[in-house]
Amino acid sequence: MKQYQHWHCHTDDKKIFFVEFDRADKSANAINYEVLQELSDILTSLSDQSDLQQVVFCSKKPSGFIAGADILEVFENPEDHEKRKNLIEYGQQVYHQLSALPQTTIALIHGYCLGGGFELALACDWRIVIDSPSVRIGLPEVQLGLQPGWGGSVRLMRLIGVMKTFDLILSGRTLKAKQAKALGVVDAVVPERVVKEAIMHFQKKRPRKLWSWDWLWALYPARKIVSHIVQTSLKKKVSAEHYPAPYAMIKNWEEIGHRNHAAFDREVQSITALSETDTAKHLIHIFAMKDRIKKSKSLDTPEIHHVHVVGAGVMGGDIAAWIALKGMTVTLQDLSAHQIQVALGRATTLINKHYALPFERQQCLDRLMPDVQGIGAIHADLIIEAVSEQLGLKVKILKDLEDRARPDAIIATNTSTIPLEQLDDVLKHPNRLIGIHFFNPVAQMPLVEIVVGDMTHASTTNAAYQFVQKIDKIPIKVKSAPGFFVNRVLLPYMLEAMTLYQEGAVMDEIDAAARAFGMPMGPIELADTVGLDVCLAALSSMKIGKDNVIAELQRRIQEGSIGKKSGEGFYQYHKGKSNRRKKVSQHHFQKYQDRLIFALCNEALAAWDDRIVENMADADLASIFGFGFPPFRGGILTYIREKGAKNLLEYYKPLLEDGRPISNGWMHFD
Repeated sequence: MKQYQHWHCHTDDKKIFFVEFDRADKSANAINYEVLQELSDILTSLSDQSDLQQVVFCSKKPSGFIAGADILEVFENPEDHEKRKNLIEYGQQVYHQLSALPQTTIALIHGYCLGGGFELALACDWRIVIDSPSVRIGLPEVQLGLQPGWGGSVRLMRLIGVMKTFDLILSGRTLKAKQAKALGVVDAVVPERVVKEAIMHFQKKRPRKLWSWDWLWALYPARKIVSHIVQTSLKKKVSAEHYPAPYAMIKNWEEIGHRNHAAFDREVQSITALSETDTAKHLIHIFAMKDRIKKSKSLDTPEIHHVHVVGAGVMGGDIAAWIALKGMTVTLQDLSAHQIQVALGRATTLINKHYALPFERQQCLDRLMPDVQGIGAIHADLIIEAVSEQLGLKVKILKDLEDRARPDAIIATNTSTIPLEQLDDVLKHPNRLIGIHFFNPVAQMPLVEIVVGDMTHASTTNAAYQFVQKIDKIPIKVKSAPGFFVNRVLLPYMLEAMTLYQEGAVMDEIDAAARAFGMPMGPIELADTVGLDVCLAALSSMKIGKDNVIAELQRRIQEGSIGKKSGEGFYQYHKGKSNRRKKVSQHHFQKYQDRLIFALCNEALAAWDDRIVENMADADLASIFGFGFPPFRGGILTYIREKGAKNLLEYYKPLLEDGRPISNGWMHFD
């Protein structure tokens, strides 16, 4: 067989033919047109080789099997409609070629096996997984506003049944090795040392499996009933208007089923149509922005191995736990040994969720060391101050840390609103101070703001940026200014919601209006979740807030109603759930939405005009992953740009009659 650029073929001593994928120009295996052409050529050759009994498809990349289609090459350019359609159709043809091979075909999977990679595995007779914690298997296309296009949904339904398939593809969730085996998605999970034996075990073609209920799905009325049940459940999570892809997949199955070839044709039509939607374009845009950040590297950046965290409260303790989880040594300092113990208890819960084996859990816990005396500050590469948002306390701690730290250590603050210029004037070397602002809850919030002051050295910024990447967070560089970007934009939005409430609006309706726009949580409930005490401190720090709102917050705090953590804020909470009403009047929705979203847009444009962020992409990512701006809208500046700043301002003109401030950014943004 001839040589290929992306595939390597050989026969072993057991007469097993191996087809190894090793994308020549990428660190990870992703499928494009050229890869499919080579694979088709290999499959054509194999179809004539009757002497071969088994063909194994595997990867030479250490990171995994196949990550899926090359999304950015295929989908990022919205003008390439025909190119996308042709690639989807061609991919299906090649996978049909694979499924029709006369030999027994096996997908040997390690690491990730996602999207088009999993669809390739599904086209094989058998799937063997090399056991590892890094294994992730699934069809996550819905998270990009798309659906499987190379036969994945059809073949998966034939393999594990309709309801199990819907559970996977409508959420886009991925499976670990043993989860995949339990669900019937793969046939064996084995340690690497017995791979050859496992391959030899699967020597015959897979017999066609007919599910006991399979005949029922040939009947349209039966599919109609199941479709209604699945859609009813789905509507509680996402709307068809905002996220059309899962609804399209349900409709495809309802109309066509999965037992005939027409189901494959419908996949092509559906994914092609979905790729033209605003939702898909925006979600792919977000994927591209995250991908570029992930791939950005700074040269000559010192490695960070030991991090010292000062403050074992909720933020400091959870920051320390996350860093230890990601493989670094962490010392956690606090005046209270009890506070450190509480933080270690939360860390244990987090670590137990991520690691199943006792020795892995213990290794991770061993990296997180209590340090009442603060000895770790002397040895650390990076020191993070994470005490409460009190200027005087932070200044005192930072001054003490500089005296004790190594000369080359980076000193960081986790302040959420205080500009670095108010903190660095007590330091001998202010160029080593930077803000590394995590969001709460640390384990769930992917964004971290890298706050750069006037005196911060570029090497300090680069090292902090690489550190945040290393711990699997999304770093966004922001200029030091009150509130930075996320809190600067978010607080006026929350303040507007509280103002509406003070004016007599029903808080359940205010929150429902925000959720109807696409926000994951209403602003009143968000204030409760953050903590009314934290909100008040942030408003005071940024010197914003109307007297009546401030008085309302102060009253609730004095009464002990500080939000979700106390069991009562604006709402009451039981076992972490609020008592907000699920059904509310929508009569004032548009008015509430207009006031809330204007507050967001107005402050985002003010921050943009002040160059708080370096580019639009950073503002979009910060808005989505920092305060939950709807991903299907592409990010806050993308939303304004697509609507047109001048058009939006004209629309909001009635709101401006009460004399509310307007950012100059409306005039400067195009």
